[in-house]
Order: sequence, then structure tokens, then C-alpha cells
Amino acid sequence: MQYESPEPVTPEVAEDVFLHGKPEEVSEALVASALSGENRQWLEKWIIRLSRHRDPAVRSTSAVGLGHLARLHGQVSQDAVDAVSRLREDSRTSGAAENALEDIEIFCRA
Repeated sequence: MQYESPEPVTPEVAEDVFLHGKPEEVSEALVASALSGENRQWLEKWIIRLSRHRDPAVRSTSAVGLGHLARLHGQVSQDAVDAVSRLREDSRTSGAAENALEDIEIFCRA
């Protein structure tokens, strides 16, 4: 498997994908948005919403996105942390949630 950097996406395009895209498209747009390093608060609101998505891969990706935000910004909201923390209760999303929470602990120290 070879890593490929996601194509940049504007917030307007990302929102359309978040609302109407297939799960793999939603995940890709979420990672691309998180790695852009812009608009943390806007993306945290989407991370919270997507942490309740019907597809477990999207829910896992919401945790990955929050981990990226923690590394890039050194801070994330408590609401987003709480949303990702709930993902630990599902075996399909617990690994991604644990990794994100570790990133938050490492990169968001006061």
C-alpha cells in the first residue's frame, strides 16, 4: 500500500460531499479538509456530526481527522473530543478513536 496525499478541497465542496457523497468520498474529503490546516472550528463541527454517520469507516475517519487537527493546531474543542471518545465503545471505531485521543493528549497539552 502506498500513501497518496488527498487532493485539496474547498469547504464548500467538502460540505456538499459530507452531505451527499458516498462513504469513501466523505472520508477522503474529511482527511483532505483536516490536512489543509484551515478552519479548525468549522471542521470540528463536521467531525462531531460525522462521528454519528451510519458508516463505521466514516466514523473512524472523523477520529482520524480530529487527530490531524490536534497535531496541526495544538488544540481541539472539548465537544469534538467527547464525540470521538464515544467512538471507543464500538469495536469498529475504537482503534481510530484511541489513536486520535492519544494525538490529542500528546499535541494539545496546556
